[in-house]
Amino acid sequence: IKNCKNYILLAGFDEENLDEKVGYFGEKVVLKLMSLGINSCFVGGTYNKKKVSDDLESGHRKVLVLAVGYGDGEGTPSKTKDFADISISKETPEWYKEGIEMVKYAPSAVNQKKWQFEYIEPNIVKAIPKGKYFPLVDLGIAKLHFEIGAGKQNFKWDNEV
Repeated sequence: IKNCKNYILLAGFDEENLDEKVGYFGEKVVLKLMSLGINSCFVGGTYNKKKVSDDLESGHRKVLVLAVGYGDGEGTPSKTKDFADISISKETPEWYKEGIEMVKYAPSAVNQKKWQFEYIEPNIVKAIPKGKYFPLVDLGIAKLHFEIGAGKQNFKWDNEV
């Protein structure tokens, strides 16, 4: 990212699941921007926090920014992981497999893609953060992709956000 002038500050009320919500809803913004032909990128640790707006209401916290603009190119595809690297469960319904397939292509805040999913019982799915940096942001991103692939009507999360 060079000379980025536009960004969206991803922040919210400082509560326990803020990071996961930022990942989930931030990725919704990313997907909308993509549909409009606008490039974006989650930026966590490498932006100048002092230059980003401090005009937040009391009790709110900055999580990261979404750099927005038109890139020099289309970027490079990130590596994908195998089903066995993402899912703890082996025997699963087709909708679950489709959810995992979509998770393979989910971005992550620092390109770690460290998350796992587990099919617990009929229609229950557990998502597990594994990364060191922004693990819950990444989990929120991955959960949105799982929902898109699996169809939200087919399952419930073991701990709804």
